[in-house]
Amino acid sequence: MPNTEAVRFAVGRLLDTGVRTIAVIGASPDMHGWEDVRDQRDGTQSLRIQGYVQAQEERGLTVDWRYVIPLLGWNQHGGVQRGIHAGFVAVPSGGVVS
Repeated sequence: MPNTEAVRFAVGRLLDTGVRTIAVIGASPDMHGWEDVRDQRDGTQSLRIQGYVQAQEERGLTVDWRYVIPLLGWNQHGGVQRGIHAGFVAVPSGGVVS
């Protein structure tokens, strides 16, 4: 399943169950709003952000761009570290996230 459709589906499922605060970690640092990603046709980051936005707009919701978190290091470790820094990922007491 391509990037846009996969994220649109996943975010849509969360929204359909009542979740309203959904963060996406991995936006390019130069993405500040829909106008920055709307017309992109390539690049994993842009395509996934498009799916995130589309799922919300399809349900009449407005995207809160505070939850579109930029990430310089496009890898799992970088995403987890950025999520912890933003307060979205909880680390168990004494736990280590790598």
